[in-house]
Amino acid sequence: MQKRKLQCGILIGFIILQITMFHCNFSIGIDNESLDLSEGNTIVNQYTIMKIKAEDAGEILTDEDEIVNDINLISNQLYINELMADNDVTITSPNGTYEDWIELYNAGSIALNLSDLYLTDDLDTPMLWQFPNTTVINPGDYLLIWADGSVAEDILHLPFKLDANGDFIAIIAADGKTIIDSVSFQKQLRDISYGRTSDGGEKWDYLSSPSPGSTNNIEKTEYNLAPWIMVTLIVFTAILLLGIIFSNKLKIKERVMK
Repeated sequence: MQKRKLQCGILIGFIILQITMFHCNFSIGIDNESLDLSEGNTIVNQYTIMKIKAEDAGEILTDEDEIVNDINLISNQLYINELMADNDVTITSPNGTYEDWIELYNAGSIALNLSDLYLTDDLDTPMLWQFPNTTVINPGDYLLIWADGSVAEDILHLPFKLDANGDFIAIIAADGKTIIDSVSFQKQLRDISYGRTSDGGEKWDYLSSPSPGSTNNIEKTEYNLAPWIMVTLIVFTAILLLGIIFSNKLKIKERVMK
């Protein structure tokens, strides 16, 4: 009997342990929350839980649905992809005017939460403009931001404009110091964008066919000028020789007539 009681006691204790070990003394709010995993006073990882709509509640998220704000992942996935500092007729902003614009690109396979990041055109003021809490860029997607100096008009309007004579743009991490991506550019041409020749690629160039909100992958035709240069030289040489020959014949003819 004693043995049976002991076994029951152990079983009940194990059940209680299983029930209590997965319960915390706090709850997670329905709005954006931060969840820290720590060892003592040291935070070893941090997660941001995005606000969930009522119609999405109970839905199982796959890897494709995951939204992250991990600084290392963002640094490897998020790019300033294209910009235009002299927009005359290319594309209108949501308020119907032609404004400077910046295109961001998520080159990764996971959606990125940009809420803690900043955009600036001056490293002396790295936290010039913070992305709104609801800003998420899906994998392989593009995000247009309007640099029109009018933040009141829409959440994705910057408090500064781009200088068509040359400027600088940077995405800054939540610490206000780390540069996730940046670009410096020289004088810009009207309705000619400046962007990466391939999405997320290293090479930048002027793009005569701007592509705000879509791919920059442009097939370029390589022209071999060597044959044309050779033909030009041959024709020029032939004309020069004919001129010399004709000139000599005239001189000989003049001498004969004398």
